[in-house]
Amino acid sequence: MMKKSLKALFVIISVFLISLVTGCSDHKKPEEGYISEDRLLEIVSNFEYSSTYTNYSVIGNFNYFNLDSMPSTVSRTNVEFTDSPDVFANSCSSHFLRIPLHLTQTNWNTEAVDETNGRSIATRYVLESRIIRPASIDKVYYYETEGGGFIVKAFGANKELRIYRPSEITCNAKWNIEIEYDAKGYLVREFFETVNTKDNNKKDCCYGEANYTFR
Repeated sequence: MMKKSLKALFVIISVFLISLVTGCSDHKKPEEGYISEDRLLEIVSNFEYSSTYTNYSVIGNFNYFNLDSMPSTVSRTNVEFTDSPDVFANSCSSHFLRIPLHLTQTNWNTEAVDETNGRSIATRYVLESRIIRPASIDKVYYYETEGGGFIVKAFGANKELRIYRPSEITCNAKWNIEIEYDAKGYLVREFFETVNTKDNNKKDCCYGEANYTFR
């Protein structure tokens, strides 16, 4: 009787572990079609250094566990655009995640002093560290767009995501994240969501999306 009970318990534990592992791996598996490092650098080499833009607009939406105190929409027009083509600067960063508004071949790998901790960092590092935890098992994947830019994605990234607006929030969860840049290196879209996000469960999830237009 004891042997049968132990065997049954072993089967239950085995099934649980298998489902746990496969469930986690589903969130980690990237979509097909991501590009090589060489192709990524070719795309970045075509990003424009100089800018004629003076302002931009941001339109989007936001949900933080359905809290009424958090605005559900984003609408900012004619925001002054202060470019930073040489190094990363917080003054040239996005609404939600403070990722770079403009990528250039120069600032992609040029290090600048991080205003929060005094470390020297490159713009590429800023972008990727906003999406995943550095030195974690999570990865970012780059996908070329038809227009000549790229989308960088993370699938089920396990991290404490820092959201800077509408107010600074940190939220620990597994995240699906997509960031898109156009052929000139300007931010098109930032998107993030907890992996459990559905249309009918706002109280159990966090998500945000912002779309950018430069003028």
